[in-house]
Amino acid sequence: MKEFIFQKTVYLCDTNAFGNVYFAKFFEWQGMAREAFFREVMPNPNFLIDTHTHLITVKAAVEYKQEAYLYDDVEIALVVVAVKHASADMVFTYRKQKDKSVLAKGYQTVAFADQKGNFIRIPPEIIEKARPYVDEKKYVISKIFLR
Repeated sequence: MKEFIFQKTVYLCDTNAFGNVYFAKFFEWQGMAREAFFREVMPNPNFLIDTHTHLITVKAAVEYKQEAYLYDDVEIALVVVAVKHASADMVFTYRKQKDKSVLAKGYQTVAFADQKGNFIRIPPEIIEKARPYVDEKKYVISKIFLR
């Protein structure tokens, strides 16, 4: 299993009046990391558009551990911890690049849907390309996807 790493530098637009990163930015970065990950595992850049497939965020959370400040370089590591029929659960670890200290932990469930919003099976091409990022040692993955 390997981590998908998304890198982000903290800029003024990410901070609040106290000089630390505004809490909502962690959700924004989580979304950016998720989109970069799916860009990596999609069969082609236009896959969602071509197939009229939608990614729906079902739930998301962030647990804050320490502050980040202007010009901190942050890495957001993503691993997939569960794959179900129509959804996937991902865990995000936000770390300072310089010392790898954990800034926050995040969690997100995304589902795949058709253009009417009905949940659909995750396309097999995506599952196959995402397999290296699945933490199969710690979490149970539906047996459908381990064939």
